[in-house]
Amino acid sequence: LDNYERLLVTLEEGPQKPQAAAGGMTAPLPNNMGARFAPSPVEEREQIEQSIELLRVQQGALKDRWKKVMPYRVGAGFLLSLPTEDLRSPGALRTLEELSMHRNSATVQRGVDPVLGDVRYQRWLIPGVAQPPVYGFMGALTLFVILVGPVAYRFTAKAQRSHLMFIIAPTLALLTTVAMFSYSVVSDGFGTTTRIRQVMWIDGSSGDAFERTRATLFSGIAPRGGIVFPADAEVMLYRAGNQRDWSNLPREIKDVRFRATVTEESQRFSGSVLPSRAQRQFVSHLIRPRLGGIAVKDAPVFDSGADAPPTGDATIVSNLPFDLEQLIVRSDDGRYWFAARAPGNSEFSAVWLSDLADASKRLGDLYNMHRMIAATAATRSGSSSSRRKVTDLLVFINRQISRQNTPVTDGNLERLLNQVLFADQELPLGSFVALGQPTEDAVAVEGAEVVSSVRYVMGTLQ
Repeated sequence: LDNYERLLVTLEEGPQKPQAAAGGMTAPLPNNMGARFAPSPVEEREQIEQSIELLRVQQGALKDRWKKVMPYRVGAGFLLSLPTEDLRSPGALRTLEELSMHRNSATVQRGVDPVLGDVRYQRWLIPGVAQPPVYGFMGALTLFVILVGPVAYRFTAKAQRSHLMFIIAPTLALLTTVAMFSYSVVSDGFGTTTRIRQVMWIDGSSGDAFERTRATLFSGIAPRGGIVFPADAEVMLYRAGNQRDWSNLPREIKDVRFRATVTEESQRFSGSVLPSRAQRQFVSHLIRPRLGGIAVKDAPVFDSGADAPPTGDATIVSNLPFDLEQLIVRSDDGRYWFAARAPGNSEFSAVWLSDLADASKRLGDLYNMHRMIAATAATRSGSSSSRRKVTDLLVFINRQISRQNTPVTDGNLERLLNQVLFADQELPLGSFVALGQPTEDAVAVEGAEVVSSVRYVMGTLQ
């Protein structure tokens, strides 16, 4: 439409060569054919005006169609309502696809590519394991230098046995190497360590919950019993990601990497999926029906026209079978309530956060306390062959289907958590958020030590 309007202004300024209306590209005609086929300025102006009117009508119809689309927030997504007669129009499906954006892809909703992985694997590693103990190595090398230099040389020279240095120096070097290797093994231990990040959304009306778990495992010795997940959980391996691309994948698949045994009680992966002294990540999704919820039982009546604000605490009811901490509730009237502890299956008091800035800061702190740290940013190669390679499937899909500048790469629940706590720092009316301990079934190896873990619980009020 802008191109047509600019062309119309150009024609009004003076006679020009015939142009293509849509693109504004010059198209000179042969001298012996110009008078016969080239339209007159009046005819060309009429054609452009008709095209402008047609485009305006089409744009108006498109705007009217979008106005009829009613989105409703449901859980971590939304429901789209569209009149039946509009579903028969050619652009209806395209309109729904543009509204759903990243939700068109199940891979993006899950936030993991289990085949190649990506560099975002580095965001949730277990700190301090499977890494070289730099300070321990520095101490061992310093001790080696002191023993070989001033100590050994002084005593051998004083005893007139300097030739013994040819034996002492290699012996001390060998002992230092063995000590450094032993320290690196012992420092990580021989047991299993896990780091868990859970994000749960609870629907207040039904009490059903949906949970995403990202677990990192490290074992000094590969567990004989393998690793175990709930039977009804969707489990995917989160790979580290490197320079591999999908075009080379057929040449890399040669054999079965690991096996899984699925029963009515659990699904067990063989120990080969968790080799010794290596970190492995898994992402699982699980539905927890009729889990419970949070409700505001009693709160001081709020009157915006009153001279003094209401005083007193609100009574909150938790029907959840687990305890929560740092609970922040926003009631239907827009007020924020805070409770440091929220015991499960009980009633407790929550104080009113009258300062909205304080409530926003508390929400931001909840996210920053356990924020995933990005390690590496994706870069583009200048060669045309490199641009054709797909090394990060999630980013590739986002570029195809999403109109947003920031791609959705960590899954729908993580995106919602980031949007509410970090970006907006504002809870929707009638919702809550809190912290809790990871569930027992999230610990994939029995007896594993849980470190630096978190569980976010959010949802709507009952």
